[in-house]
Amino acid sequence: MEFYKDKNGNVIEGFLGDSNECEILFILREPNNNGEEPDDFWFKRVLTGKATNGKRYLRTLGSLYNVINDKKDTSDRAFTENLKKCCYINIHPHFGYSSASKEYKTTLEDFKSKETEGARNRWNIIDELIDNYGCKYVITVEDIFSAIYSELNTKLHEDEGFVYENKVFRSCEYRGASIYEFYHPSYPISYEKIGLRGKV
Repeated sequence: MEFYKDKNGNVIEGFLGDSNECEILFILREPNNNGEEPDDFWFKRVLTGKATNGKRYLRTLGSLYNVINDKKDTSDRAFTENLKKCCYINIHPHFGYSSASKEYKTTLEDFKSKETEGARNRWNIIDELIDNYGCKYVITVEDIFSAIYSELNTKLHEDEGFVYENKVFRSCEYRGASIYEFYHPSYPISYEKIGLRGKV
């Protein structure tokens, strides 16, 4: 499995804790670094409290973990422990901006068709994390969910999916794992309002 590496050969995505305890894969768009090539594992800085805007990511993704696993502790300490049982990748890991770059949009189109080496690498990582590392859930943003769903010969789940206020998010199955869509973790939300159909 080939996670993305920076120019110095350091892995800057992947497992946030022990690879043998990985439960959830988060798939995001691209790094927000003003078009510069990333040079560190930014998401691990979220866990140590040293990442810009990291609290919002920690609390949103930690809350999603809570909802799936029916956990109640909403402390930052608990959210940090939650995310240590997760993994993350970007669809376009090379660079990015505060809004989706044109390179990301092109890469997402490639991802739908699996026609490029980079797209196949992303799919291979997803497949291996589900098949060999026991990731039971994949959580991603709406446009990436649409890209995944368009590639799969599957149906949307009628009775699964995150709920936030009046919005019901989509869910489907892939290789035995549940795929969920939700807002991007930088989106401002009230964490206590997140629900899961059947648990709302």
